[in-house]
Amino acid sequence: MPFFLPMRQLRWQILVVLVTLGIVAVLLFSQQSPGTSGPILPQPEQGGVYTEGLVGSLGRLNPLLDWNNSADRDVNRLLFSGLESFDNDWLRNFNKLQNTKAPQVEMISKSLNAGVVFYYGLMVDVTTRSVADLRRELNFITGTPEITIPAFVTLSIPLLGTPYFYECLRNRSLLPEIKLRDMDGTTILQKPVDPISEVVEFIDDLQSLKGFQGRVLKHAVGFSRLYRSKLTKMQMILALGNGLLVCAQPFTTSFATGGWIKKRPRPRTYISTTEPLDHMYTPAFRVDSRFESYFKPTMITDKQGELHEDILNSGLLRNTTVPAGAVAQAV
Repeated sequence: MPFFLPMRQLRWQILVVLVTLGIVAVLLFSQQSPGTSGPILPQPEQGGVYTEGLVGSLGRLNPLLDWNNSADRDVNRLLFSGLESFDNDWLRNFNKLQNTKAPQVEMISKSLNAGVVFYYGLMVDVTTRSVADLRRELNFITGTPEITIPAFVTLSIPLLGTPYFYECLRNRSLLPEIKLRDMDGTTILQKPVDPISEVVEFIDDLQSLKGFQGRVLKHAVGFSRLYRSKLTKMQMILALGNGLLVCAQPFTTSFATGGWIKKRPRPRTYISTTEPLDHMYTPAFRVDSRFESYFKPTMITDKQGELHEDILNSGLLRNTTVPAGAVAQAV
């Protein structure tokens, strides 16, 4: 049976989409030069391969010095940084010292004033920070029009084979029955600081920035006023698109919202131990029983929270760059 979100859950997402598209339409309209008429060029035929590149070579990747090199100018219009957080204490604890070299707001605003769109991702680590603390950080970001909205918001992920993965094993912080499928940035994989029910509610809200959408709209207006003369129209569209994609993520990135594709058999729990599998693990047509294992998820931990045999037999531990002593201690 198709699943439809109640209108009260969709209205903010629809409003964010409409307002953002309205701002984009105004920017595109104002970008067109009235009265320009040129020769009608022949239309390309369908098919073939389209290849795009830069004419020239990179010299100065500095927007203040790229005035006579078009290749430099094309690259300098967009910058992505793994900023991850505006909390310097958290960054230092996780040895992200490169993100503390300069005040983050100052760094982003300088980039924007120089004509470079600054993209970054935001890490919400529920294993070391409280939900109240994370909400304060989101309030700060959405209340500061001098900076861009994060391009994405993700939970911390102990990626297989990384030092952080083995640290989580040593600390016994991984939850039981974690699937590789759960390492998507929206599923709780570790024991959080706050009660799990409070964290689940927060993660559910994060999928569409519930409670922050009005602030994001206000941020878009303030951001446009500050940088409309500093950024090109296309750069403004890209910068404002962050708010659209993050706030209306379920509405803009999945047809499941309208009930047009299969949903999970049960509602999401956002906890790896109990998170239901999606339809990707169910064959679309009848297949031979010898392919049954192809539709089973790769398990990371077992019911006790220890490494599952899927990982122990995978060769991961033999190929790791982590010192052998650290691996042995973790396992």
